[in-house]
Amino acid sequence: MVAVAGSTLRPRRLWLTLTRPVEEDREVGRTLTVLVKPASRRDPLVDENADGVWVVHVREPPVDRRATRAAGEALAAHLGLPRSAVTLVSGATSRYKRFHVE
Repeated sequence: MVAVAGSTLRPRRLWLTLTRPVEEDREVGRTLTVLVKPASRRDPLVDENADGVWVVHVREPPVDRRATRAAGEALAAHLGLPRSAVTLVSGATSRYKRFHVE
C-alpha cells in the first residue's frame, strides 16, 4: 500500500483478471484474456505475454469500439480462423478483454 497525506491507496487489482488467462469454460473452444493496445504505431500484431495473456496491437483508436472490432479481427487472423469463430465475452470498453475462440 502507498500512504498519501494520511490515507492509504490500494494498488489496482489487475491480477484478478489475469489469474485465468486461458479457460475452457464452454462446451467447445477456449476463452482467451487479451490486452488490447489501441492507436498503436505497429501493424496489427498479436503476441503472447509471459503471464499467458495475449497482447494485441491495433492501429484503430478506442472510439466507437473500433479497437475492439479490430482486435477480434487481428486475433482471428493470427489464429487462422474466420472472424465468426472469435466472439467477445466481456470487456467491451476495457483494455482487458475476454474472447471465446471456437
